[in-house]
Amino acid sequence: MILLDRFGPIPDAARGASLALGNLDGFHRGHAAVLAAARAAALGGPWGAAIFEPPPRRFFQPDAPPFRLMSACLRREAADTRRGPRTSSRP
Repeated sequence: MILLDRFGPIPDAARGASLALGNLDGFHRGHAAVLAAARAAALGGPWGAAIFEPPPRRFFQPDAPPFRLMSACLRREAADTRRGPRTSSRP
């Protein structure tokens, strides 16, 4: 599984990948279903998730109080332990 979580060049391993796109804060069953769909669409090729950091709410509602179920670090850890190894990440 590829996890893209920062700005920068897309790693070669992620080119052409089937990616789930979202905040993925909490990694609940709905997120698991979205990731499963990305994996199925990959047809054996690279797959993974591109997550928003900071969360979109910081841009669309900048005056709203911060809300997070998981920190960015915990989201990366959850992706590693619950959804497969993180084979690529942007520094």
